[in-house]
Amino acid sequence: MAKALLVVQTNVKDSSQEAELNDWYDHDHLADVLTTAGCTKATRYGLYGPSAAGQAKYPALYEFETDDPSPLVPSLTATPAERGAVGHVVQHPALGLVSMGVYARRGEAESVLER
Repeated sequence: MAKALLVVQTNVKDSSQEAELNDWYDHDHLADVLTTAGCTKATRYGLYGPSAAGQAKYPALYEFETDDPSPLVPSLTATPAERGAVGHVVQHPALGLVSMGVYARRGEAESVLER
């Protein structure tokens, strides 16, 4: 089975809601994404230091095992939508999407240094 990576980069539309947005994304949304078929890992990062113009403050990486990455975005969109029907927040109002893309794995290397 091949690996694919969905990269989502976001910002906060309303800084007064940043703590609430981060809580929702880190504790609810990542768990919802993990229910998407083939998703093996969901990780969100925060930018260290000040951001440049147009730069996303919060990238998220979603790892998938799939032979066909083309349905990932529609599947990912459907999963939280189903959760919304039972009271979950589908998308936080303070979330601002900067970019989103699906990438097929091209190569991989691991460090040989001991940690």
